[in-house]
Amino acid sequence: MIRLYNGAIPSHGREILAVHLYRTRGLIRDLEALRQGILPTPEFLAEAPIIDQWDMALRPARVLRWTLASGAEAVSQPLYSYDCRGGWCHDEARLMRLGEAAPDAEQ
Repeated sequence: MIRLYNGAIPSHGREILAVHLYRTRGLIRDLEALRQGILPTPEFLAEAPIIDQWDMALRPARVLRWTLASGAEAVSQPLYSYDCRGGWCHDEARLMRLGEAAPDAEQ
């Protein structure tokens, strides 16, 4: 996740963005292959690292929460970048404008 400070990306943020872009392009390529019904080949899997003693887990991620007009709570996908002062955030799916923050909101 990239947090902007006073509307600017810190120098280390550009490096982090480059890594995210590299990984995301690979993910997009792999997901597109799966969408087309192309599964990983035995040759591809033979080159992949083996992870032993694994288990599934949930991990916390920074998300945006808000209350809908109906009173129901909504939660964004994990945030990739945001600038509270600039009034925006971007999750996995979309760019969103930030209106008025909740009175006890973390910024």
